Amino acid sequence: MSAILCPLSLQTIFHRGRPEAGAKVLIYRAGTTTPKTVYVDNNLQAAHARPIMTDGDGRIPPIYVGSGDYKLRLLTAGDVVIGEVDGLPGAPSATDAPEPGESYPLADPTAVLITGDIIASYRSGSRAGFARCNGNTIGTAASGASEIAVGIPSSQMQPIGSSYPLFVYLWENDPSLPVYSSGVEVVRGATAIADWDANRQLGLPDARGRSAMGLDGMGAPVSNRLQTQRELTITNGSLDAYVADVSGLVVGMVITATGIRDGTIVEAIDALKIKLSLPATATTSASARFSLFKDANRLGASGGDAHYELTTGQLPPHRHDAASTIAWDGQHAHYGTTSASGDHQHNFTSMTFSGPGNIGAGSATNNVYESRITAPAGNHAHSFWTDPAGSHGHAATTTIEDTGQGQSYSAVPPAMLLTFYIKL
Repeated sequence: MSAILCPLSLQTIFHRGRPEAGAKVLIYRAGTTTPKTVYVDNNLQAAHARPIMTDGDGRIPPIYVGSGDYKLRLLTAGDVVIGEVDGLPGAPSATDAPEPGESYPLADPTAVLITGDIIASYRSGSRAGFARCNGNTIGTAASGASEIAVGIPSSQMQPIGSSYPLFVYLWENDPSLPVYSSGVEVVRGATAIADWDANRQLGLPDARGRSAMGLDGMGAPVSNRLQTQRELTITNGSLDAYVADVSGLVVGMVITATGIRDGTIVEAIDALKIKLSLPATATTSASARFSLFKDANRLGASGGDAHYELTTGQLPPHRHDAASTIAWDGQHAHYGTTSASGDHQHNFTSMTFSGPGNIGAGSATNNVYESRITAPAGNHAHSFWTDPAGSHGHAATTTIEDTGQGQSYSAVPPAMLLTFYIKL
């Protein structure tokens, strides 16, 4: 940023014909009573205190002004107005054009970092002009903020290193960042300036252990790389919901839809049925947004995890085949002994020989056959031997044992760890 020396610098201020020691120099933005920061050096690194005082001889110290017109007011040590000039030109900005023959460098605001810009650096400590994106807090010197506690009330000119610009920027651009009073989270005030002047602390974005990714929309139509749109049917008070298509949906997604409470996630998926983490508040069928982040469209949203455990429902459809083969041993027999099974009887056929006789034209033996039953014989067993029955097999039962331990797996890609800093 370029600078210009205030035309009154090094001049002596007179009042009623005598040098005015301790005279006050106040500088505002042109046409306003808003204090403008001016500097003691042409690099615009060290800000002047407010008001700027003349020395014992009434001389004004060097005052360097950045870009933008300004108003200058002179007061005596007793606050009597000596004079005021408005509309004084500041240093040339990117929109200024040098006169013919001039070659001074022009300030280009696109070539420098502005409040809210984030850089990654190969360091871990603090950095002048920046805060770390570590979830700590910023605020005034009286706030007790844990990351940067530098600043004074908004009506005064802020010192170098004040967190005031970043406090206002983050407060206005990320409503999810918490506000604390004496270390206790509280409801936000009416404005960022109101919370600043109340010496409250504002939480910083928390990039610890996280990589940077682009918003799913970023000013253009959503890419649906980090979220999925589906028609969701819900019933008031129920944890069960239904979709027509589950492709792209995973357990843990955050759901945004009418009738869905903030923070509701997908707890389980069973075919086309989804289990909600919180019961629905309406009965409806409406478009829903399933996000891998808390909200893939919101600046500063976070999501993802470094490790996961797969559930049965996340496994692809598959089966385990098993076969049992019984060898065919050819013709063979079996033998053994029956067990003793208590009193029992056996049926048998008896034959009685009746001697020779004349039957028909010839002579033959006349035998008599008769069915009978044995008397109960008490406990006993029988030996047996089967006739060879030719080739045959035997039935068998096969059991597939469970395997696996369900341990977590890493989802972290190759990476190098740096510190993220955000410009004050």
